[in-house]
Parts: sequence; C-alpha cells; structure tokens
Amino acid sequence: QSEKKQKSRYEKSLASSCFSPAKVDPVSLKDVAKTLGPLAPELTLQTMFYTNSLAASPDGRYLILGNMQGKLALWEIEAGRLVWVAQAPGRIIDVCFSPDGRYIYSLMNGNSGVLIWDPVTGRQAGKVPIQEKLNTLTSCRFVAQGSHVVLYSLIENKWVYALYSLMSGKNVFTIPGHVAAVSPDGKYALSSKYDGGQHTAQVWDLCDGKVIHKIRKAKFPIDGHPGKVALSPDGRYLVISFSQFVNNTFFSVLAMYDVKTGRKYWQTKKKKGHGAYSLMFSGSSQVLYY
Repeated sequence: QSEKKQKSRYEKSLASSCFSPAKVDPVSLKDVAKTLGPLAPELTLQTMFYTNSLAASPDGRYLILGNMQGKLALWEIEAGRLVWVAQAPGRIIDVCFSPDGRYIYSLMNGNSGVLIWDPVTGRQAGKVPIQEKLNTLTSCRFVAQGSHVVLYSLIENKWVYALYSLMSGKNVFTIPGHVAAVSPDGKYALSSKYDGGQHTAQVWDLCDGKVIHKIRKAKFPIDGHPGKVALSPDGRYLVISFSQFVNNTFFSVLAMYDVKTGRKYWQTKKKKGHGAYSLMFSGSSQVLYY
C-alpha cells in the first residue's frame, strides 16, 4: 500500500487506550456535551502516524506515546501541550512510566530490549540490563504498573516467555508455553501449552508467578485455540476468546469461566471472523466490552 493509504487506514483505527491512574481536573463533561455532543472527547491531541502504544504518568499529568517508526512523544494532558519528541533506534512495541514517574520505558522490536528515557529532557538515560537474547513479539508488554515486563527470551537454549524486573533486569520467573495475552491491567497472563497430549490454557498471576487455574481442551467451547483474555476486577470471572480455522475460514467463540473452580458459565454462538482483539470488564464487573 502507498504511504497515503496506510496513513488513512491508521487515522481511522484505534491502536491503544489507557486510563489515567490519577484524577485530573478535566473540562466539564456537561459543557462539552452542549457544544460537541455526548460522546465528544475531553481533549484531542495531534498524535503521530502509526502510534501503537500510550501510557499515562502515575500522577495523571502526562501521556507518553510511541509509534512503529520509533518516535516517542510526551504530552502535558491538561494544557494539551507537546513537551518533547524523541527518536528511538527501531520500532516501539509498548511504553510505560516507572511507578514513581521518574523514568519512561520503551519496549523495542527484535532484540533491542527495553530502553530507559528521562521524562524531563526526553533523552535516553540507559537500557534495562537484561542478559538473555530477546525476540520481542506482540504479546510482550509492560505489566504490574510499570515495574516488570514480559519478554520472549532464549534461556538455556529454549525460547520461553519470562517476567523481568525493570529495576534489576533479572528474570523473576518463566512462563511455560505460549503467552496468548496479558490482561489490560497487567496482572494476569493467559498461556497455552500441550500438556499430556492435550491443549491447556493456564491463567497466571504475574505478581507471584503462580497458576490460578488450568482449563483443559475438554472444556474449550470449540476445537480451537485460546486468544485474548479478561479477568473481572473482583477476580471471580475469566472470559476467553477462542478461535478456530476450518476450510480457510476463521470462527470465534467467547466463554466465561469461574476462576476458582473452572466451571463454564456461558459461551456465545460460534460465528465467522477472528476472535476478539480486546476484552475488558467494567469496574463493577457487570459489563464486558469487546
């Protein structure tokens, strides 16, 4: 495709979204609704083309954006002011602030690892000292409010997913199997593996490295593979998007499970198309968005 067509396509697509971790005094929603309609945004920023990741600072004052051309842009949210733009050496997969807001991290494509940036100057301040060989995939991302990162690493001659500390660069624990997805809050991961001759989906708590539950293929709603995952804020429910490829056609199903018992509550009807690209519960755990 020509660059013009690609830009048009990206202008009309949603690449990433996040909540502000702290309350910011915004323009009154009522005033905005009177002039622009009930679904009008409080603030519109002129973002970069190919922007695919963003994150808010812990105090909610700033927004960091990264794009596939390696550009980083820091915005002051209330003022709608662009603070600085920096160029990273390669494609950016994900961005985040450190929990104390002193650093910005960018997860780079390929084996470039994780770079550290100064949010005041926009200059590169270093690199997370990860020793293993890396191969960044789309399921690799920052987790636990910017204190850790999930990476695809070569450890003992095997490619595995592992959780690393951004402070020390040390491997906290490895995740057996393929990491299909990480929950939006960065607390949980869904991995899939062949265990005893059958496909198994495992839900991991990334805070303590333990498996919350295993769902074996016998309980899958279709003969396919698990994809995106969402865990309710109260920790009781798990929703998984499953996909199946038959006769050159994709089919998908959503299913909800009890986290503690593995009991399946419901599943949607099988329909054509890929599985959900994103899953998210409301704060009350009563509404599911996908």
